[in-house]
Amino acid sequence: MIYLDYSATTPVSYDVLESYIRATKDFIGNPNSLHALGVKSKTLMNTAIKQIADLFTVLESELTFTSGATESNNLAIDGT
Repeated sequence: MIYLDYSATTPVSYDVLESYIRATKDFIGNPNSLHALGVKSKTLMNTAIKQIADLFTVLESELTFTSGATESNNLAIDGT
């Protein structure tokens, strides 16, 4: 397992902040919605998931996203 939670007080790199600002401004639709804004967001999300999977040399289906540290820790302790 690769644990990526560095800390709540970690400084954010400028490139990451710039990407976050662009995504929150330009991709406001719920990616599970069928309208144009949702489809646009879903496309971006799928692209990001593929990039992460490629980076770690895993299948996209092998990735699990959680909402935070507690959920991640419980998943690691309790297993899937």
